[in-house]
Amino acid sequence: RQARAGYLPSVFGNAGVRRDVGDFADDDFAFSLGADVQWQIDLFGRIRYDVAASRANLLAAGYGLGDVQRLIVGQVAQTTVSARTLAVQLAIARQTLSVQDDNFQIAEWRNEAGLVSSLDVEQARAQRAQTAATIPALERDLAASANTISTLIGEPPGRVLSLLTESEADIPAPPEEVGYDVPIAVIRRRPDVQQAEAFLAADTAQIGLARAQLLPLLQVTGNINTASLGLGGLFDTITGNLFAGLSQLIFDGGRLAAQVDVAEAIAAGSLATYERTILQSLEDVESAAAALRAARARVILFAEA
Repeated sequence: RQARAGYLPSVFGNAGVRRDVGDFADDDFAFSLGADVQWQIDLFGRIRYDVAASRANLLAAGYGLGDVQRLIVGQVAQTTVSARTLAVQLAIARQTLSVQDDNFQIAEWRNEAGLVSSLDVEQARAQRAQTAATIPALERDLAASANTISTLIGEPPGRVLSLLTESEADIPAPPEEVGYDVPIAVIRRRPDVQQAEAFLAADTAQIGLARAQLLPLLQVTGNINTASLGLGGLFDTITGNLFAGLSQLIFDGGRLAAQVDVAEAIAAGSLATYERTILQSLEDVESAAAALRAARARVILFAEA
């Protein structure tokens, strides 16, 4: 919106009041009212390139937001699966500890009755202690996962941990069939690729803007004024003028030409970043496909186990 405003003229208003002082001063107040207008005609695309660069930067910011949201959603999903898994493991550990408490008590009774040696009692005690030792570690990991989820969804720790510990729920299961388009279609939908492309478009537009600085500038200026002694005749006499001027850079020591070189170098860097982002995206997609195939094979083997 700021860049598009360059298409429109700028109008500045001014008003004043004056009164002379001294022995021969006039006691009347002198009022003045006026307006100045400036308008830059976009002959060679200075404003147009600025608007294009601004629009591309706006798109890049939106794609950057989308990429952050994508990462947050993925992290929340993965951490929730881990947290639910820890909650189930914690419940199993507590149930196992309760059973081992009974086994330890039975071993003591059998030892007192002379049916078993003290070795059985110590083995039951050691087994119970080992299980009990896993519970604080699971509670620690569960609290850490819950706090991570709280941070990701933008709230202080506490509520998520209560939900995980107070309510019983199954571990979230992924859909049985997961499919996606060909890699190029997946890449085109990735916000990070779209952001890199938008940055490239913005930096390319900056080249045009830098080159336009070397071309003539047409600017129209004007003003309108009125003044009088007293408010009654303020609009009796109105004066104004309009001026159109064309200016062209003749010599600046190569400053603007160097700005063109800078813009071209920045655009070349953006192109390299865009190509790198595409290569990284291809790596991600292919690696994810391989991981998915391996995970499906592991699920079958784990089910058999």
